[in-house]
Amino acid sequence: MTYYNPKIPEKNGEFLCIPSLNLIPQLIKSNKEKFKTYNFTIGYEGFHEFRKRLREKVILLSEKFTANLGIKSHLYNNADTIVQTGHQPIFYHPGIIIKNLILNKIGMMEGINAINLIVDTDNFKEIAVNILDYRDGIKIEKEILLSNQYPIPFEFSTPPSQEEFNLFIKGIKNHLSHPQFKNLHAHFNRYISNISDTQKNYKTLSEFMTAIRRIYEGEIESEYLEIPLSYICDTNEFLIFFISIAMKSEKFTSIYNCQLERYRKEHKLRYPVNPFPNLTVDGEKTELPFWHFYENKRGRVFAKSKNDTVVVSFEGGDSIEFNRKKLYNGIDLIKKDNIKIRPKAMILTLFNRMFVSDAFIHGVGGAKYDRITDNIIRDFYNIEPPQFITASLTLYPDIIKGQDKQPPQSPLTKGELQENIKKLEKKLRDMKYNPERYEATLKGSPAKDEGQGGSLAEEKEYLISLLKNNLANKSEISRKIKEINEKIYQKIKPLTKDIEDELNILKRQHEQLEIIQRRDYPYFLFSPCDIMKIISSMSQHGK
Repeated sequence: MTYYNPKIPEKNGEFLCIPSLNLIPQLIKSNKEKFKTYNFTIGYEGFHEFRKRLREKVILLSEKFTANLGIKSHLYNNADTIVQTGHQPIFYHPGIIIKNLILNKIGMMEGINAINLIVDTDNFKEIAVNILDYRDGIKIEKEILLSNQYPIPFEFSTPPSQEEFNLFIKGIKNHLSHPQFKNLHAHFNRYISNISDTQKNYKTLSEFMTAIRRIYEGEIESEYLEIPLSYICDTNEFLIFFISIAMKSEKFTSIYNCQLERYRKEHKLRYPVNPFPNLTVDGEKTELPFWHFYENKRGRVFAKSKNDTVVVSFEGGDSIEFNRKKLYNGIDLIKKDNIKIRPKAMILTLFNRMFVSDAFIHGVGGAKYDRITDNIIRDFYNIEPPQFITASLTLYPDIIKGQDKQPPQSPLTKGELQENIKKLEKKLRDMKYNPERYEATLKGSPAKDEGQGGSLAEEKEYLISLLKNNLANKSEISRKIKEINEKIYQKIKPLTKDIEDELNILKRQHEQLEIIQRRDYPYFLFSPCDIMKIISSMSQHGK
């Protein structure tokens, strides 16, 4: 695959999709041909048998989970193709939800099964959104739906109460009450009006967050499937995959760390935890790219092999031991002790790209980091990895302009404003340290020093020439120059007022744009139909 470094779209309404939408069917076809060439084993089972059984199970689990939430979906029973995307169950911003809407479009257009992976295995401390507010100008406020004292996994968190959700809604409405946010308020009200009973048999936070997101998408009649990652992780197939890594822990950990170091070197990253920390090696024991959960906490997982014996140990817990020729004994021990094995970020996408989907849709961040995953796949499985799709969107909230108490709306971009601000700040500094350059703009003659016959500027020039003399008292000369600068500056100071006023206006305009032109506002401040129009426009133009 040709290397590229995708960047977040810069302009409002700019949509990124690599490859372009019209080329995605070709990418899927190419991946399916590539899968046919794979000839390695998972545990002691051939790749194709393992993948077929896992995919059938994932589709069944997805169909059941989606139906239980009362979400409209379409399962293409005759299709043998799956396209996937995924994210944590939070309030997506447009740059994230675009992945789901593209997923839906691909599924409907190509008649293939589209599945969103709810990454409920990650920790979270709070569920919150940034919301616009108006208090003597546009501000940003954080509205919190749920908050924990300590981070816990999504899969173990219960949904908010009706009272908590009502308070959340009330807070957002208060923030959006200013006339300048009329359009945003209308989008939010239309969304909320479709949510009648938020406590409809939702057992987990993931179910709740998924259901209210699909209510938002109801306006465009999305019909893809949903599945929590935890459901997949509890299957025998995922545990076989885990055991297959544990049995080759030294090889896998070595490749994993090597590719991380290579990525840091190529991208000139100084910190050893960027983008992820290395897996540790402690004697015969090597860390695996998985977590295990105990008492609602995450712990690291380690493995070591000696002859035919594999020992997997769990931080904060016990260990299991099994014969590598009887890997199902290891799975039985994991299930018997109710050990919850969950993948870290990189192994998560490796598993789903290789064994579940025919094409995975990443955002910009995931696409960058999965270059590491590509190389791990190459080195560990000795194959060429399947290609993935990268999608993102930049969309700013539709704010009504022209309200009072706001600085004049600037026709300039943020970059142009920054450049003008730098120029004015530079000019003010120059007026402070080289004030004689601006004397001519004052009415009357240049300033005279009462004790001398010449101008202060001439005296300063003379003193500067003395600094070239190695025998000069440079400290004393510098002091005198500073005094002269201050005297002249006091005379030209009235000239700085207009510049400072202009600078303040530009800074306020820049601050306002910084707030308005953020990408992380929640999806419910935008119309899903407007986002779909952007996708449709791009697909019609083959972009």
